[in-house]
Amino acid sequence: MTEALKEIKTISTEEAFEKFNKNECNLIDIRDVRELEREGRIENSNHIPRGMLEFWLDPDSAYFKQGKLDLNKEMVLFCAGGMRSALAAKSLKDMGFKNVSHIDGGFGALNKVNLKLLNYSIHLKHIQVYPVPKINYYSQQKLEHRRHHFEKQCLLNLLIHF
Repeated sequence: MTEALKEIKTISTEEAFEKFNKNECNLIDIRDVRELEREGRIENSNHIPRGMLEFWLDPDSAYFKQGKLDLNKEMVLFCAGGMRSALAAKSLKDMGFKNVSHIDGGFGALNKVNLKLLNYSIHLKHIQVYPVPKINYYSQQKLEHRRHHFEKQCLLNLLIHF
């Protein structure tokens, strides 16, 4: 961690806020989806999960997100507290990105600056739908019976707790 911090640019929340408001950077939130759901996200920031960052930004990768970011602008990364984003910034630098920084204190520090927070919820468009394998008539009847039983239980629970 210490080595990464020596090699990367660390900016303050105020500096990040200024760059963001002047549209001089890509503000990239690398926190996990569960963190976004729990704590919210910054309006107009880009969410790229830490585990996908290198893949989404590598033009040679099958996962490259063409047009998601302006690659000519500074990449300003943040996580919850600043540690993951420091390592991620180092990784991007090692990939050849020149204009990369991370925010000291991460989302915890950014939360105190005058940035608009939004609730984050997973939308159906993000859910991968897998084809259901064909099943025989007996299995289909069994599933149908279980679904009806489950619906009855849900209705009873609603009536009891209402």
